[in-house]
Amino acid sequence: LDLSSGTVTFPTGVAALTLISTTNVTDGDSYVTLSDVFSSTYDKYILEGINFLPNTDNTAIRGNFQSGGSYNTSSVYDTVVGAISNGSLESWINLNNASYAAFSGHGNQGNGTNEQVNFCIEIMQPSSTSSQKFWRSRDIGYAANGNIAAIFSGGSWTNNAAITGVRFYYSSGTFKTGKLKLYGVK
Repeated sequence: LDLSSGTVTFPTGVAALTLISTTNVTDGDSYVTLSDVFSSTYDKYILEGINFLPNTDNTAIRGNFQSGGSYNTSSVYDTVVGAISNGSLESWINLNNASYAAFSGHGNQGNGTNEQVNFCIEIMQPSSTSSQKFWRSRDIGYAANGNIAAIFSGGSWTNNAAITGVRFYYSSGTFKTGKLKLYGVK
């Protein structure tokens, strides 16, 4: 790290993160949308969600990928979600051929004070047209029942088309708060 120039030099073989954008959620938003942000510039993208809170109790974060200028809502998403909550390991979601990706929870995020969810989603090779796309997510937050949950999930968009964007929405209701940071990884 060169403090005079602000330059960070990474050793050979270490991935470098580049902050691409920051999106602040507005109270009442139905969607948080990142259009035309994925390209072949990076092999992997990381989406960091900070303090996401819904206006409606008992809900979950879902999403759709953008391809060819529109958001795909056909049955091309497979997702598994598990969690460690209240001292036990639980399987929360197992979706096949769904019309959305389940990015967080299973419909139990609370909307009370301190019930925000923070997540980190990795999307691998979104510009590839030779294979389906995969993502994985790690979340931490409080459920509507007051229990903290460490959530882990992964999924596949079973279409081979390149994806260029993503939009997030709650399974019911709208967003109250949140910030989304997009990073590219080389």
